[in-house]
Parts: sequence; C-alpha cells; structure tokens
Amino acid sequence: MPISDYLRGLRAKVGTDLLLVPAVTMVCRDEDGRVLLARHADNDRWALPGGSIDPDETPADAAVRELWEEAGLRTTPERIIGVYGGPAFTVTYPNGDQIASVDTVFACRIDGGTLAADQDEITELRYVSEAEATQLNLPPWAQLVLADVFRNTNQTHFQPPTWTPPADGVRKGGISDYVRDLRQHIGTDLLLMPSVGTLVYDDLGNILLQQRSDSGLWSAPVGGMDPGETPADAVVREVWEETGVLVEPVQVMGVYGGPKFRNTHPNGDQTASIFMIFACRVVDDRGLSPDGHESLDVRYFPQEEALAMLSRLWQRRMGFLPELNRSAAQFEAATWRA
Repeated sequence: MPISDYLRGLRAKVGTDLLLVPAVTMVCRDEDGRVLLARHADNDRWALPGGSIDPDETPADAAVRELWEEAGLRTTPERIIGVYGGPAFTVTYPNGDQIASVDTVFACRIDGGTLAADQDEITELRYVSEAEATQLNLPPWAQLVLADVFRNTNQTHFQPPTWTPPADGVRKGGISDYVRDLRQHIGTDLLLMPSVGTLVYDDLGNILLQQRSDSGLWSAPVGGMDPGETPADAVVREVWEETGVLVEPVQVMGVYGGPKFRNTHPNGDQTASIFMIFACRVVDDRGLSPDGHESLDVRYFPQEEALAMLSRLWQRRMGFLPELNRSAAQFEAATWRA
C-alpha cells in the first residue's frame, strides 16, 4: 500500500522533515523455518515485511493488514518478538522523506492467501535461511531484527538502554522539542506517537507511581518517545525526568494501541499513542522527587494497592490487570480482515 492518508496529510504540511512513526514488522516462516523477506521497489533492498500503523489501528491489526496488502497472505500475529527503534531505524527515502520508526515485531502464523508481491512497494518475495539472508542487501535495521529472529528464543527482545542523565542533573519535562516544532506546522491536528509506559518496582516489590499534574490521578510514569531513541532509552529517560529515579528495563509487558488511546488535550491538540509497556527495576532512587511539571508527587505503593490503582486507569484501555510475572508480552488480538 502506498503512503497512508494520515502520513500524506502530515507530509503536505512538513515536507520531507523527519517524522517519528510507530510501525510493525512481521516474521513469517515456512515449514522449513525459513523467514519471508521482501524486495523493496524504492531501493532494491531486502527486508522483513512491514509498515506504519494507522491512527485508531492496533499494532496486530496493522500487521495483518500490511501482510495482506504487501504479500497477499492472511495471517494471525501470535507473539511479539521484540520492540525496536533508534538510529538504525531512521531512514531517508529516495524522495527525501525522513522517517524514524519505532517497530513492534510480530511472529505471524500464515492462515491462507496466495503469496504474491504487490508490485507497488514490493517487487519480489522470498523465504530465506539465516545463511541466505546474510548474502542479501539488507538495511541495518533488518540485520538487527533478523539477528534476534534467528536466535529462535521465546523472549521479547529490546535494545539495551544507553541513556544516562545529563551532567547538570536538570530534569527537562513537558512537551518535547520534536513535538513543539511539529505543532508549529500541523497545529492541533492528530499526531500519532510511539510512547512508553512503565511498571517500576523496588527490591521489596513496591511499585512507583506518580500523581499527575494534569488530572491529579495516580499513574505509572509514561511519555512520548524522541526521534532516534530506542524504547528502552525512552523508558529510562521518562522515569528519571518525571520521578528522579534511575531504572533498568527488564521486560516488555505489552504493546497497545487503537481508538482507546486517542486524546484531545485542553489546548485542542489531538494525539494518539502506540504504548509499549515495560517492567523496570529500581537502580538508584536517591533522587526520588516530583518534577514539578508533569508530576505533583511520587511514591512507592505496595504491589496489590498500586495495581488496583492502576487498573482503574489502565484497564479501561488495555483490558488487563497489570502483573509483573508475565513471560510473554501482551497485545490486543487482531480483528482486521481482508
């Protein structure tokens, strides 16, 4: 499928400037365990099938839709292989458009359809072994993801964080420079953003919550990502900026999106989010304090009490009571049909 109406509308206002977009990548295997790759028309390079998520679309629905449009396959996303972002996922297309994508990678079961390239974005489709993949012209992001795919583990992968607090210790809060600059072009129009949420727990199992300045309610630390940032880096940065606590992400708990994650803010700005939820352990909480911008108070709560508080806020959107002992990342089941 060519560029979506949503991205086309943004491009009409920002030109070729960098856009941060949530996206999906799909891993399909044949009976021999080989992985499906697609040859792209714009650069003649091979990569895993994938594409950007549309507003009001869940990640799993985007995966099903993209595989049908690009490859003619009916599929079911079965698990999340990993979440990825950063410099390797920043691309400049032949027409000059700049994209920084944050990808949720799904393992997908093939249910039907006929394998056929769309001859628009994709010119050829091929199942390849690990050895064959190394001989193809792959972009850096595809090399990174395939390395995890061919490890054949059931864990949900993410790139280890490298972010550290600034030397001056200043906690910058509020709207990011990227969003502020973009709003100068698009006004209050809808902006779909990759975002992170966290369940931070200490050595006793207590969970860190913040009292939000915009609603007065208690919530887990959450926030939008910056271009060029990995999901785990965004987690570490957001928790530190909002609470003063340094954390280590240990597990991807789930990825969520769709109409429930649309908001219209008091100033009229329209936003939608694809949320990646991480469980994190506390590394250093000596700086525990609200930031004075987004958080009015921050404190630890016993796990049962914290999860009950979160369920009132999160369960309406995510449909689950958060737990810290999940082995597989959760996601909403796909409902999109060809």
